[in-house]
Amino acid sequence: MLVTEEQAKEMWCPEARVIDDLSESASTARLTCANTRCIASKCMWWRLDPSNEGFTPPISLKGYCGMAGKP
Repeated sequence: MLVTEEQAKEMWCPEARVIDDLSESASTARLTCANTRCIASKCMWWRLDPSNEGFTPPISLKGYCGMAGKP
């Protein structure tokens, strides 16, 4: 699904982790609802849609989570 970065930041990310206890590692951290949203272009999985070519911000460029493959 192609979305703007602003829309993506409102979506839950299955890879987000929140460490509630400093004795936990990031790989075993419990998931909580807080701070587990998409970070869009700050994430290595974020991909810009090629149809954005020629456009630059402040236009809201569309992209997608590359973890799930191309939309």
